[in-house]
Amino acid sequence: MKYKKAPSVELEPKTIYLPPREPVEVSLKVRPTKMGDALAKVKLEVFFQQGNNLVKVKTIHFDIVYSGDYTEDRMMLRRKKPYFLPGITPVNHNEVGYLVDDVKFSSKIDKPNVAMLDAAHLDCNKHNDALIAFPNDKPRVLKPWRNTVPCKTIFNQSPRLITSFDVDYDLSPEQKILRDATRSYYLNYVRSLSKQKDSKNYQEKLEDYLTTNQKKLLMENERKGCCDSAYLVGKPKHRLFIPLTPYEIHNLVVTPKFIQLGKLAADSECSDHFKIENRNTFPIHISIKALYPSIRIEHGEFILGANEQKNIDFIYHSDYGGNHHIPMFVIMNFFHVIDLTVLATIVANTVRCLNRNIFIVPTEKTTFLELANPINSDVSFEMDTKYFHLEAFPSKGIIPAKRKMTITVTFNPEVGYIPIKEIAVISESGFKELIEVHFEHKKAVVSISRDVIEFRDVPLNTEVRQELIIQNKSDQLVPINIELEDSDLFPELEITPMKALLWQKADVVISITLKMTALVDFKVPIKIRFQHEYSRDVTIKGNVVYPVVSFRPELIKIPKVPSGSTVSTPFKIYNNCNVSSYIQFAMEDYPEFTIRTKFGENITNAKVIMGPKEKRELLLEFHPQEAVAYCIYLPYVLNGMLGPPELNCINSLQAQYYLNSTCNKYKIAKDSSAGKLKGLKILCAASKTWFTFSSLKLEFNRFDQLCQTFAIKNVNDSVHEIALKISSGITSFALTPLSGNILQRSDEFKVTLNPEETVQLSVQFIPENYGTTSHSIPIFVGKFSETQAFNHLQLQGEYTQPKMNSNKHAIYFTPTSAGTKEIRKFFIELVAHQCDMKVDVEYENSLGIEISLLDRKVISDLKAVLQCIAVFTPKE
Repeated sequence: MKYKKAPSVELEPKTIYLPPREPVEVSLKVRPTKMGDALAKVKLEVFFQQGNNLVKVKTIHFDIVYSGDYTEDRMMLRRKKPYFLPGITPVNHNEVGYLVDDVKFSSKIDKPNVAMLDAAHLDCNKHNDALIAFPNDKPRVLKPWRNTVPCKTIFNQSPRLITSFDVDYDLSPEQKILRDATRSYYLNYVRSLSKQKDSKNYQEKLEDYLTTNQKKLLMENERKGCCDSAYLVGKPKHRLFIPLTPYEIHNLVVTPKFIQLGKLAADSECSDHFKIENRNTFPIHISIKALYPSIRIEHGEFILGANEQKNIDFIYHSDYGGNHHIPMFVIMNFFHVIDLTVLATIVANTVRCLNRNIFIVPTEKTTFLELANPINSDVSFEMDTKYFHLEAFPSKGIIPAKRKMTITVTFNPEVGYIPIKEIAVISESGFKELIEVHFEHKKAVVSISRDVIEFRDVPLNTEVRQELIIQNKSDQLVPINIELEDSDLFPELEITPMKALLWQKADVVISITLKMTALVDFKVPIKIRFQHEYSRDVTIKGNVVYPVVSFRPELIKIPKVPSGSTVSTPFKIYNNCNVSSYIQFAMEDYPEFTIRTKFGENITNAKVIMGPKEKRELLLEFHPQEAVAYCIYLPYVLNGMLGPPELNCINSLQAQYYLNSTCNKYKIAKDSSAGKLKGLKILCAASKTWFTFSSLKLEFNRFDQLCQTFAIKNVNDSVHEIALKISSGITSFALTPLSGNILQRSDEFKVTLNPEETVQLSVQFIPENYGTTSHSIPIFVGKFSETQAFNHLQLQGEYTQPKMNSNKHAIYFTPTSAGTKEIRKFFIELVAHQCDMKVDVEYENSLGIEISLLDRKVISDLKAVLQCIAVFTPKE
């Protein structure tokens, strides 16, 4: 995609390369060159590479709407260094001039001797409070308030407005005398009224006309000279407004100023809106009027707060046909006016057919007709076929504004041949449009992604899937049927979907799934039929491979250990084939064994998936609970069907013992006699029990079981020395001896147990942080091993953070009369609190609100729900 340069818009990068199915981030920068709202059109040309050439596909257009505004901070970035200017003499020695700091005057003329000026700052802000004067302005209109602070006046250099007239329409001398006499009569009458004394002569003050008193004058109903709010409505005067400077007027933004309603039907309604934003630091009175009563404005008069914006909704009632321009006026503080224009085009309520000719293939019997509503009003229509051999659905309906509708046209050849082949579309306005129906029989252009689907090295009893894409390149509907002869002979094959209807210029994805349970080479032909007449042949072929895994070492010999101890032995498992395989360990009959990863995760009942040529390091954990002896193969099942191998059954190691040798014309069996399962031989034994433990796993929580007892009893005839190794990281649990001659050190507890002697330790949970804490304390026995732990004491503590959740964060009461009660229910959820804890509610009763607790429902030991009500009874 290449970017065509547009004014004020920069795109980086200018050339965009789109990879398949991946988004690309593009930087778009707008550099405004003027203030106000602007619209820029961006064009992107789309190409695709054909050989060594680029072929243009289309051009993408989109609009960018932005607003250029004056920002003081941006101008201050280029601020120059202040410099010293001696003896500045203004050109005008009146109130119009620059404002400088620390000015000293040596005469009656306002002439500064010395001033520190920042040229960049003055250049940026010199017009903020300036007045704009036009040639026809009067002094009272230009500055209607009294203010001693000087301000600048910017004079427009345009000439005065002089009304011109045609000499052919000039008055005769007699008519001029009559006009002057009539005009002087009314002028004398008006001047006489202005000289009469007003009985309501209030003393005017300076604050009545200052622009710093806007809030008090607008928001308070208080008499201020002649600016009473009640008097303002009855007798408006030119003095009863709050004037705004040009900078303050510019901060009231109305968007958009041209509202396009588009095409409308006669005698209909259309709603739209525009936005008013007040960027000033004081509220402004807004009044919105329309020039004609065809526009009804919702909430046409209001006060817009400081830094606030509001959407104004209006409804336009359309009249007769033609182009209509309706002015609207936004009046600020009863004086300043901003113009808006509503544009609408009144047309006949007629639907438009996007295609005047439709084609029906007799074998398909169905085609589509697309109707569009180009106007901004709902339009009804009706389809008139007149004859029964053509049927339209729906035959009539209503198309919403600016929407489209697709009509299904069905050909019924059983009715008979009719020479007239046309359909009439009758719109609400009475306009009738004829659609010609053509019958043609043409072969659809359909492409298939490939003719041969090959499954190479399919793993045994593993589901694999491939896709076949069928694309319709024609402008007609194409039905598709997939046929498979003797599907009962190949139940492992699943094709979805078997039937489909291809839309114009569309495609469909056919999913082909295989799950083979025999070592075979297969080849299956399928037939894809189009339009019930044409067909294409596709072949599905492949081969199934035998999974092979091996173990290192092949023999694990565990010395005789006492019951109650735990011994872990590492081993490795290899996937020797070039396809993925998975293993499941069948340890249901051997509870004394556990398979773990090198990180301690228990995978005894999990599925271990191994990639091609992958190696895994595992641990075989032997923890006998009674005197036993084992000489077995590690029981496992390969790919869900091979295994488990048994030591006394030779056939359990042969692959053909588990495979189905059924073959037919689609499947050719392979020799599976060479396939053999690899076994891991395990030799181990356990003697009688040396010790009994009260529990090897202690669990704690916050409210109860903060302290538990751990006991060890020597049930052997020998004297044993036991040591519990305490690491420095165990700070959340404290162990304290309760009984027995225990030698306590900083990192271990050591005790010598005689036969039938018991030792007890107290384990206390001391939570430090919220959450779950787990530790493992190894137990060493001197006669067992000095380096390998006899067993482990597992400690787990849970310290849940107390929380209080509510289903409502704010409760709203509707305005009601005094003395009327309103009730609102809400629920409070207590998590990790004691269920019998006391709950108090604090609120301010002076507002007429009462909050009480109704019910407490205990969900669990750490969770409870409180039902509360809030009652609002206004007193006045």
